[in-house]
Amino acid sequence: MVKKLLSVWLSVTIVLFSTITIYAEENVEGQFLNRNIDINGNRLANYYLEDPFFLYQGSAYVPLTEEIGEILGFSVETDWESRTLKILKKEPTRTGLKEKVLKSNLENINAVIVQDMTVLTMAEKEKDINVDLVLHGVML
Repeated sequence: MVKKLLSVWLSVTIVLFSTITIYAEENVEGQFLNRNIDINGNRLANYYLEDPFFLYQGSAYVPLTEEIGEILGFSVETDWESRTLKILKKEPTRTGLKEKVLKSNLENINAVIVQDMTVLTMAEKEKDINVDLVLHGVML
């Protein structure tokens, strides 16, 4: 009887006093940006992108993908444990898309707003940190 009571007491204590950090995330629906996008004089058709640009509450959002990073000149690393998003500026490695194939379904985009992310931007040459921000609504 004592062993049962002790095990129940320990179970209740563990459940009540264990702490798990839960970060709030919000799913939103953005509107597909049905426009051509001109970057450095080169035209990108949004429907050729697997993760297209989209509109949400009047602002256009740029996908931080490897494909767009090669064109715009950046790379991205995400560390979910420390809730850090690192954007490294580098030279663009190409001017357009590799293939012009319909990749998007031309429908609205489902995205997630992640709260309390630290965003670091760095230059490739110096590896110096230029900006250190805590954003309360990062769209991923």
